[in-house]
Amino acid sequence: MRTVLVSNRSVYHKYAEIEVKVPDDIPSNRINEWLANNENEYDGRMDSAIDASHYHFGIGLGNGMEEAHSDSEWRYDILEDGEHKSGGHL
Repeated sequence: MRTVLVSNRSVYHKYAEIEVKVPDDIPSNRINEWLANNENEYDGRMDSAIDASHYHFGIGLGNGMEEAHSDSEWRYDILEDGEHKSGGHL
């Protein structure tokens, strides 16, 4: 009788988003910098949100998430009147 090793790799991800209030006097082209310098304003809330989120099958690409090689990916999206206007990666 032969011994055969059968393996499976299944990838799951979590996704969460939170709203962060950025001061009105920060220009859109400096929001990335403001977020990087003020992680204390939202980091704990993001940790709680990601902990509460459910696992989804796959690696979570799409809707601006595109770094297939990364274990974690952060981005921001500027909303005006509830609509996505611009954004980028943190």
